[in-house]
Amino acid sequence: MDRIRAVGTARAVLLAVSEPLPLARLFANAGFAPMVAFDPLQIVEFGRTTEVVVSDDLVDPDGRMLQQAGTLQDTIRVFVTESHRLAPADVHAIVSADLPPDEVLSRALTLLALRGDRSMSEVLSWGPLRLDLARREARWRGGTCSLTQTQFDILVALVEAGGAVVSKMELQKAIWPNEPPDDGERLVAHIRRIRSRIEEQPSRPKFLLTSRGIGFCLAQPDDSREEGRGSDRRPKHLRSVQGDRASAPA
Repeated sequence: MDRIRAVGTARAVLLAVSEPLPLARLFANAGFAPMVAFDPLQIVEFGRTTEVVVSDDLVDPDGRMLQQAGTLQDTIRVFVTESHRLAPADVHAIVSADLPPDEVLSRALTLLALRGDRSMSEVLSWGPLRLDLARREARWRGGTCSLTQTQFDILVALVEAGGAVVSKMELQKAIWPNEPPDDGERLVAHIRRIRSRIEEQPSRPKFLLTSRGIGFCLAQPDDSREEGRGSDRRPKHLRSVQGDRASAPA
């Protein structure tokens, strides 16, 4: 177990799949230290010390062991299964067994990028917004802000962008990595619900801004506190190049 913990500190991935060799090579080339679990109980035992756990429905038929690997906040869980089978809850991505192994790697890397190289106990702040990652709680101007998991993840992605515009496609890939991007209407609907909870006038947002035809961004912290009627509340890097597009609501 000491050896497993030592490997786990070096960006380890646990593979509990029927054919681990192709995935092990791909993850090794991406800088991970692959480990292999040969029975479901090892998923739980070794999953506590790895950053990514991948299981399939041959080693872990119903995904129950994967759900107990590490914590949902600290361990990326990917389940590979036949497309017609019922997917387990509390996993980050479901990948069809018909897809090639590099798709599994791609989903895992996307999820890691969304999470970032940070402790999951961290609290992210951007102006009046605070996001407690461990508790999955949001606070707006000091008060509790009720958000769904999807809405919370959207704000995390936007805060981590540091005020830069994130395209609709990039947001969809980050929030729903196991689904193909659509026309963006589902994302826009979530954006509108977030605005209804944090904006004084949701139809004229001052914090969660739209870059028309591109995506969304958060206003710079100083801008979100300005109350002057004539002040420009768009991110500074958009004011000179995007005209009025960055302040229009979705």
